[in-house]
Amino acid sequence: MGVRSEGDNAFGVYRVFFWFIGVWPLEKKNYFKIFRFSMAIIFQASFLMHSLAELYLNNGKISDIVDILLFFASALLSTIKHIFLNIHGDKIAENLKCYTKDWTDVKDETSLKVMRAHVKIYKYQHIIYNSVGYIGTTLFLTRTILLNFINQRQLGSNEEIEYQLISHTSYISQEFLTKYYIILIIIQYAQCIYVCTCGACTDCFFFGLVFHLCAQFEILKLEWEKLGVDDSNDRNTVESNDLKIKVNILVIKHQKLIKLGKNLEESFNGVVLIQLLISIILICMSGCSILVAMMVRDYMTILLSTNCISFMISESFIYAYASDYLLSQSESIVQAAYSSGWYNLENRLKRNFIFIIMKAQNPLYITAGKFFYITRNTAIQLLKSTFSYISVLRLTFEVSHTNI
Repeated sequence: MGVRSEGDNAFGVYRVFFWFIGVWPLEKKNYFKIFRFSMAIIFQASFLMHSLAELYLNNGKISDIVDILLFFASALLSTIKHIFLNIHGDKIAENLKCYTKDWTDVKDETSLKVMRAHVKIYKYQHIIYNSVGYIGTTLFLTRTILLNFINQRQLGSNEEIEYQLISHTSYISQEFLTKYYIILIIIQYAQCIYVCTCGACTDCFFFGLVFHLCAQFEILKLEWEKLGVDDSNDRNTVESNDLKIKVNILVIKHQKLIKLGKNLEESFNGVVLIQLLISIILICMSGCSILVAMMVRDYMTILLSTNCISFMISESFIYAYASDYLLSQSESIVQAAYSSGWYNLENRLKRNFIFIIMKAQNPLYITAGKFFYITRNTAIQLLKSTFSYISVLRLTFEVSHTNI
């Protein structure tokens, strides 16, 4: 496989999914793209409104409410991510064009190995994460079909089955549900697929965009470390114009990477903020449902709530891990520049290294809505605060239960 082919395939894993929902940044805007985007929005918005109505109308078991909360949060997040991708499509397209060009500009095998290693990581992450999402969505469908089948087998000859859908529908009469059951369950499954595609694929896309940028920082770090070292025995070579050109090329490349990093920050900071807020709220509510379910020995609710918590934590940590990795890679340029053979350069270039290191000391961050930097430590601190809140609720529930 040629280098150009590798560049085309590096983000090809996302192209199919984003083409399907009409937000692939490199696709020219046309009526068919607008149609696909509109269809995705309609399916997600309708599922969001349905979940919101169920939260208001549902008076069922706690396990039903946990299901509805998970559907509502997933639909809300996927709709917001879908809209943000469309709004910031130009900035993301600029990054993708530069990423494709990186593959054609690569000169040595070491740089290729670095890029391939990062591609391997984000491709595997995409495959595993999306597979879990689609399998989970299909399991909801399978559970619904099996429950309806079991209920039908247990009914008498004169009794009518009360059909269930993937997500409960309190506002639809049983007569209407029985008549259009197959159509309704297909529509709900399609809504879940759209929600899964927009939500999970956006998370993976962000991860891939950041990891490619980190690969370029890794390559830049290697180039800085080699600068002036290989030529340290030849003073004439060290002071030649070729070396000045090399320094200028590395500085320009660093500036380009900083610009691409800022594009990612501007495109995804709102998504990160909303992701963290909804995750924290849903983890707290799921924790409350687990506490209540433990008192009444409702093991199904405990299982569903635990699954909901793990889902929200994994989503949040995708953004936290990628952002933290970008921070560490951009910071590494400082040490790389200092570790180079700057002491072998002519005096004017030595003075320039002071400004280069000062610039590199301002690393790239991904923020949560420009309020705070998102790293693994900040994500862990937020989760610790969330679980501390759940612990306080547990004590409150235990005291209340004892008094009763």
